[in-house]
Amino acid sequence: MFLHWFKSFLNPEFHVYTDGGYKRGMGTWAYVVVKNGRMTREASGLIRRTSSNEMEMRAVIEALTSFRKLSHIIIHTDSRILIAAMNDVKKPSAWPDLVAEIKLAIKSHVVTWKWVRGHSGNPYNERCDQLCILARTI
Repeated sequence: MFLHWFKSFLNPEFHVYTDGGYKRGMGTWAYVVVKNGRMTREASGLIRRTSSNEMEMRAVIEALTSFRKLSHIIIHTDSRILIAAMNDVKKPSAWPDLVAEIKLAIKSHVVTWKWVRGHSGNPYNERCDQLCILARTI
């Protein structure tokens, strides 16, 4: 474990902002990757017949699997449910398959979770929200 942790600091630290939403039968997810204070990439997608919580988790899965090598990743999410699902190992999640998929993706990285208030002016969180809206309209 120490070697895994140490290697992550040889690679740059990334901040990943995620968001998910659901409106009129369409779920959307988005993420933004920030390195050294600059956005390096972003992505979004649309899934039908889902929930906003599933989309929050899908955003994290898509973001984590976009990294090709071991990295130190700080995930910023406005979903307290997602953070609770990742931190509370004793309480079963309502989305065990998605939680398992996230935990599998996390094994390749050193991940820290941070809660960010949604719609509070954080430019990266706001960008994720915009990407979710755009994914519904395309």
